[in-house]
Amino acid sequence: MKTLKIFITLTGLMIFVHSQSQIPEGGISLISEKYSFGGSGTSSEIAVEGLPFSRAVRVTTGSGVTNMWDAQLAFEAKQGITKGDVILISFWARTLESVQETGEGSITLCIEHNRTHSKELYRRIAIGRDWRQFFIPVTINSSLDLSDVRYAFHLGSPKQVLEFADVQFINYHNKLSVNDLPETRITYAGREPDAPWRDEAAERIRKHRMGEIEIAVTDQNGKPVADASVTIEMVRHKFGFGSAISGREFESNQIYREKILELFNEVVFENDLKWYAFASNRPNEFITRTLDALDERHIRARGHTVVWPSFRYSPPYLRDFADEPEKLRSEIEDHIRDVVSFTRGRLADWDVLNEPSIEREFQEILGYEVMADWFRMVREHDPGVKLYINDFSILSGLGMNTVHQDNYYETIRFIEENGGQIDGIGMQGHFGYDLTSITQVYSILERFASTGKEIKVTEHDIDVMDRELQADYTRDFMTILFSHPSVKALLVWGFWEGRHWRPDAAFFDKDWNIRPHGEVWKELVFEQWWTPETTLITDQNGIARFEGYLGDYKYHIMSREGERIGFIRVEHPNSSGYHNKFRMDQ
Repeated sequence: MKTLKIFITLTGLMIFVHSQSQIPEGGISLISEKYSFGGSGTSSEIAVEGLPFSRAVRVTTGSGVTNMWDAQLAFEAKQGITKGDVILISFWARTLESVQETGEGSITLCIEHNRTHSKELYRRIAIGRDWRQFFIPVTINSSLDLSDVRYAFHLGSPKQVLEFADVQFINYHNKLSVNDLPETRITYAGREPDAPWRDEAAERIRKHRMGEIEIAVTDQNGKPVADASVTIEMVRHKFGFGSAISGREFESNQIYREKILELFNEVVFENDLKWYAFASNRPNEFITRTLDALDERHIRARGHTVVWPSFRYSPPYLRDFADEPEKLRSEIEDHIRDVVSFTRGRLADWDVLNEPSIEREFQEILGYEVMADWFRMVREHDPGVKLYINDFSILSGLGMNTVHQDNYYETIRFIEENGGQIDGIGMQGHFGYDLTSITQVYSILERFASTGKEIKVTEHDIDVMDRELQADYTRDFMTILFSHPSVKALLVWGFWEGRHWRPDAAFFDKDWNIRPHGEVWKELVFEQWWTPETTLITDQNGIARFEGYLGDYKYHIMSREGERIGFIRVEHPNSSGYHNKFRMDQ
């Protein structure tokens, strides 16, 4: 292996590095020897011994950071990038201090436009306690001139101390592909097959997602029928396993529609009920037709979203009322009456308020108490629907955005203190490579479950190229959610590459080939957590007992008294102390 001689500047000094590296030759450096630190925190140069470098930079972030860009290392650009370029980012790093229970720090690799901040690359990486060299190969999708490009590490997680050395951004243009370059395999805490959380989760699943079922078969006189054959077939889960859908795609694309009916028992309209879409697609008859088709298959539907409280997510004309609060209030209330009346009695729940932690333009104009008014109005116009609040960066991002989590928790409390009723808490669940440890996911769920509200993960996806990692985290994330009694559903934010905002996260590629994490979904939902078809014989008291997952079942009873076929709903888990008892008269 060749020794590469690399020059990098930390705190203005030239450092000579002999790196026994996996970095291929033939690349061109995109950054110069200069860097700068900015934002909340401090940086300093330190000496290092026993490693392929002798100097490093230590960064300590402040306690008040709320965004990843609130503290950052920026590297002076030496060259721009062109669409199709293949780039390798390489660096050494370790974490000295972190508030996370895993002990990991967090950084986000950033290539962006230096004025608009439009991102070409924005990937979060977990940094462990030991020195490690990281390799991240990427293909560039757009061009940025030297005067426009910015290369940086965003470091803005609170109270963390990180060290970096030998940072390189290397461009191979089209000489190599990403498959030719070294890549650090990203993982997450709790992935180990013998991780302790697995047995604990399995026990909770049996306790909270399964129930004892007792079927009593009697004759026309109410006397027990012994030796009757009772066949039980599960037909759907009580727990929601769902996806975001497009109503128009559901109508026009047969394969898309068939996959929804096959794989999901709950859906959410991705865009069709958002204000701008709902207003522009009147009379929205396709939504009614889609709901009718879903009802026929007993598939629950969610509404998303009544109020997304910013001008950028609302019809453009609304900006005309930015300085007229009462007109703005009236327009919002008219919209609430309009869309909620349209779906009255058709939805299981509504995301009444979306992303209030950052989208606050309407609240700042009308007063924050208006959030409670919106919940009261939805309740008034659809008394039977469950009312949800929804936000992002609660479970994702290594679970490290505690400022965002705290804000969300306090917003829920504030709305209820001001007279709004919230039935459920939505957590979006968009993941990249920053995969939150499984035990941290559970800890966050526990915190929000303390409110007494039910929880749904409403917009889940895992946008990574490592299919094994994607499949493993899908399995473990689904398992920890299914094990928590307050979680009522998991919905992915799309399932087909042809209709997905993050194509690599879809279960199916454009040609409908299923990816490994899609197979995981099917295996868990329809095999591991699915009660197999069972035939039992009643005892002398006419009783047949078994344990199964909560949900709907078809039964088929045959005896000397005749035959009976019907359906039952198993709702009471083992933890309730109740058996699910059914009496079947022959």
